[in-house]
Amino acid sequence: MSTFGIHQRRTFRSRWWLIIICTIAVIARILFCLLFLDLQSDYYWEYGEIAKNLYSGKGYSLFNWDGDHYEFLFDESAQPQPSAFMPPGYVVYLLPFLTVENIVVRNCLILFGQIALGVFCIIIAYTFTKRYFSEISAIISSAFIALSPDFIYATVSYTPTIFYHVAVISLLIFLYEKKSLLRTKTLIGLGLLITITVYFRSEFLLYAGFILISFLNRRKMKPFFVVASVIVLLLLPWHLRNASTFNRSFVPLTTNFGLNFYRGHNPYSIGNWDDPSVEREIKNFEPGESYELKMNDAYFGHAIESIKARPVRELQNIPVKIFHLWLFNPDEPRTSNLVYSIPSIALVLLFLGGTLKTKSWSKHRFAYLFLAHSTVIAVVFFALPRHQAMMKIGIIPFAGAGAEEMFRWLQNKVRISQWTERILKH
Repeated sequence: MSTFGIHQRRTFRSRWWLIIICTIAVIARILFCLLFLDLQSDYYWEYGEIAKNLYSGKGYSLFNWDGDHYEFLFDESAQPQPSAFMPPGYVVYLLPFLTVENIVVRNCLILFGQIALGVFCIIIAYTFTKRYFSEISAIISSAFIALSPDFIYATVSYTPTIFYHVAVISLLIFLYEKKSLLRTKTLIGLGLLITITVYFRSEFLLYAGFILISFLNRRKMKPFFVVASVIVLLLLPWHLRNASTFNRSFVPLTTNFGLNFYRGHNPYSIGNWDDPSVEREIKNFEPGESYELKMNDAYFGHAIESIKARPVRELQNIPVKIFHLWLFNPDEPRTSNLVYSIPSIALVLLFLGGTLKTKSWSKHRFAYLFLAHSTVIAVVFFALPRHQAMMKIGIIPFAGAGAEEMFRWLQNKVRISQWTERILKH
């Protein structure tokens, strides 16, 4: 049979494998929704509360004063304060679904949309891995995304994680195509995709900075200026809105920076935010539109004090945070479960094997920078299971290559064993 015929048959088989994997992924996610989700609940974290306020004509707002303290849960009769606590990307996604009054139907529509996006993520991850690793690695990577517990949960949780996965792998396809980075339209699309991702997860701006520095380092001036200009222009409306709303010339992309920074740098433990002294200070704030900025400043200030008071402990926490991100957090019930921790550890081991096998800075520069960005974010703040899940989309292609290499090694071992057995028989 000709080489073309073999390749055509292999491609046909891999497409059938991809269809099977996507079908299993849909079934697994629907089963998870039916077995573990409360489809009668209309709580979508802070994103949902902001969306409800928007839908009720109260603007992009969150916290409301109940006469004793600030509460962020939606209240039809309350007058919540203007907010920048969460970026607007996922809020915008949720907003149209609030027109559906039946909560179960609404939740099903939200989740079906995310499951469809999850299938799309599997397809583009397959496309990326096939193009820059191998066809077998692509099938394995697709299976990892379809069956990994954290990828299943990421798809059916009311968070922007699945949007982040799709954006990251799409962005890597853009960045890996070196010739396309010479075209202005592609660069505008790249800047647009980066900005949309920032609107879903504001810390992604750091990765945008890594990309721009990489362009500068390689003297790619056109990509640098075009992408940087698009990002600045598209983020400007959100910045101007925040500056005008809070009457301050500079407002971070979100007003939860101080809280998250404090959770990573506090006197108690990594991730803690239960501090009575800080809570008393915040409770004494007078009601007003600047509440979120005052809260942000208070948490940030206490975090700086904690760093200054315990610099050695802060340094000791760096490898702990990296361990939490890359492996698991033993203090976190969700990740200490063997169903979660064993696949996570196995995935990292396969990633290491695949990275060693495929190592190439010139080829995989932007994937390495994404993983570095995720690690830096964990060190600056802290790492929750969802942060690990978000990073894993960059691990998956390398883990697929590592699994392929392991299978080939086992296959060779079996062949050698069979060959040795034949010799001994003769």
